[in-house]
Formats: sequence, structure tokens, C-alpha cells
Amino acid sequence: SPGAATGVSFGNIRTGYPYPNPSAQITYRSPDMGGLKVAAGIFEPANTTGAGSEQSLPRFEAEVTYSVDVDGLVLTGWLNGRHQSSESATTEIDSRGIGYGLKAAVAGFSVTASGFKSEGDVPVLISDADLASEDDADGYLLQGSYTLGANRFVVSYGETDSEQGDFDTENTSFAVFHDVNSNFKLVAEYNLFEQKTKSSDVTVVDTDTLAVGAIVTF
Repeated sequence: SPGAATGVSFGNIRTGYPYPNPSAQITYRSPDMGGLKVAAGIFEPANTTGAGSEQSLPRFEAEVTYSVDVDGLVLTGWLNGRHQSSESATTEIDSRGIGYGLKAAVAGFSVTASGFKSEGDVPVLISDADLASEDDADGYLLQGSYTLGANRFVVSYGETDSEQGDFDTENTSFAVFHDVNSNFKLVAEYNLFEQKTKSSDVTVVDTDTLAVGAIVTF
């Protein structure tokens, strides 16, 4: 999917939620316990304090999800968190964050609201990056969708405010998904993405993007 110089159009990446690089991990996911699900894992930690640093423990992540059906209205809520530490001879950075959300779905309609708050990382790619401090970041994402037959229509809006990365981003997205079959899906998406440098309030990216493509699952 096309993207701006510092943003990716597909999936609201860079706005509304932290987007992690893949990491080596061992994760346990519980079975459905009357609507309650629990996941917990240990992950390869990121080096946030430069050359010669040590991460003596893995990154820890966990999530609790609960879903309930109230006369056809399906409500799902979740809470998750992560923590890791990186230390050099002169610096120690503790990186931590929480995420939360609620989804309501009924008769083809779905509304989702989620948010996050973190410190000690730049919430775009949680990966190796030298950081000077444990500054904060936060953001939220709102999404509504309607499914009619093989078609799904989606509108979403997200924002991220990062002291650590010195940026503010926002993205508005309109998308249509069409299921050709259970393994093949067509998608068209229109995005309005904007990024400002937080310290100067100067707009550095302002793009409108039309993307079309296909999703194959197997």
C-alpha cells in the first residue's frame, strides 16, 4: 500500500496505536473461558540505550479480553500491557505501555474505540533505537464498519501524540473490502494523513492517498 515519507496508508499505521516490529517470542494463549481470554508472553527486548548495552530480562507482554453477547449485541473489551528495560554504562531506559479498547457489534454494524499510553519508546516501530529519555506518547483510534453481503465498508480516525518522537499524527480513512471467496479479498482505501513536528507545530507531511489492492489468505 502506498505511504507518505513517514506514514503507511493501509491499516492506520503510525496513527492511533503502537506498531511493533516482529520479535522472537514465546506466548501462551488461553482457551475461551466463558468469554474470557488471557494471553501472556516473553519477547526479545529492544536495545534502547545503544552500543554495549544490556537487556538482562525479556520484554513482557500480556492481554486480557472479555466478550459477551447481550441479546444479539456482542460486546468485547480488552486491556493489555508491556514492559522492558535496557541499560548501558550511563543510561537506563524503562519502556512500558498500556492499551485498552471496546468493540460493539450487532446486525452487520460494528463500532470500535481503542487507545494507548506508553513511555520509553517511539510508538511506530518498537525496535532498537537509542533513546535519551522516557518521554510519553499516547493515542486513540475510532472505527465504524458495516457489512452487507460480501462487502464491508469502514471509516476510521486515529491520532498519535509522541513527545519521544517529537511528532503529532492524524489519519482519516475510508475503505471498502469485497470478499471474492474465503481466501481472496479486494480492497480500496482513501486516506488523509497529516504529521506535524510537535516542538515547532510545523506540518511536515500532508497527503491524500488512494490505494487499491488484494488480500490473499491461506
